[in-house]
Amino acid sequence: MKPKICLGGAQIGIKQYGITNKVGKLKDSDVREILARAYKNNINLIDTASAYGNSEEILGNCIDSKNEYHIISKLPKQNKNIFTEEDQYNWEKIFQSSLKKLKRDKLEGYLLHHPADLFKEGSIFLKNWLYSLKKRGLIKNLGISIYSNDEIENIDLDFFKIIQVPLSLYDQRLLNDGTIAYLKKRNCYIYARSIFVQGLLLEKSTKWPKWINNKTLEFQKNLETFAKEKNLCLLELALGFIKEQKDIYAAVVGLTSLNELNDLINIWDKDSPWINENTSKWSISDSNFLDPRRWPKQKI
Repeated sequence: MKPKICLGGAQIGIKQYGITNKVGKLKDSDVREILARAYKNNINLIDTASAYGNSEEILGNCIDSKNEYHIISKLPKQNKNIFTEEDQYNWEKIFQSSLKKLKRDKLEGYLLHHPADLFKEGSIFLKNWLYSLKKRGLIKNLGISIYSNDEIENIDLDFFKIIQVPLSLYDQRLLNDGTIAYLKKRNCYIYARSIFVQGLLLEKSTKWPKWINNKTLEFQKNLETFAKEKNLCLLELALGFIKEQKDIYAAVVGLTSLNELNDLINIWDKDSPWINENTSKWSISDSNFLDPRRWPKQKI
C-alpha cells in the first residue's frame, strides 16, 4: 500500500516557513477549507508542534468537531544540559498547553524534536515523564524526529514507535543505508518529511538560491528535462517517488492553499510515473543541500 498523507502544521503557524514559500502564513479561513476538503478525501493525520508558532491554536479552532483528525505534536528542543525532577512539571505544562490549544484530550503521538535530549544527564526524568503520557492514555505513541541514522542509536524502539525521517527523490540517504528498512522491521510508524526539500524540488532551477552548487543544481535541470519529455509536472515526480515507498506509513505535506491540496489529491490517486524507472540515480549526496540546518539564512 502507498503511504497515507499527513498534513503539516508548520505553514499554519509560522509566517514564512519553507524556503520557496511566497504566500506566508495561511489565513484561518483557508485552514478551515483545507482541513474540511482533506478530511472528505480520507486525509485524517496532522503533524504539528508547540514550536510552530500558533499552529496548535489555529488547528484547534479550525478543525470541525465532527472530523476525527489524529494529531501528532512535539516537545521542543530543550536548552538545558542537565535535567532534574522539577523539569517534569515544565514538560507537563507544555504538553497540557498543546492539548488545550488543540482542543483534544489525547494525541495520536508525541515526539521529541531533539532526540539528543534522551542522552543528557538526568534524562531518566524525561523518559519517565514521556512514558507516563502513554500510561495515562494521553497519547497513543511516543516518537522522535531525526535528520540522520546515528540519532536512532541506543533509542528504545519498543517505546518510540513513530519516527519522522527526511526522505525525497533527492534525499535517499536513509533508504540507501538501510535505516528505513530497519525501522520497518522494528514495527515503527515511519513518517517521511521534507518530501519536497522545502519546496525546492517543485521550483524551477532558474529560481533556486545562488548558494546551491552547480552539481546539485544540475539535478534539477535534468529533472525538468525529464518531466518535459514525459509530459509530467515536478509535483507528479516528487509525489510519485514517495508513493513507491512501501515501508513509509505516512508522508508529511505542507500546503499553502486549497488549490495545492486539490493538485495533491488528484496526483495521489494516479499511478506513480516511476514504476518502470530507476529512481536511485536521482539521489543527491550533498549534505549541505539536504540538511536545512546548514542552509544560509536567506530566501530565494
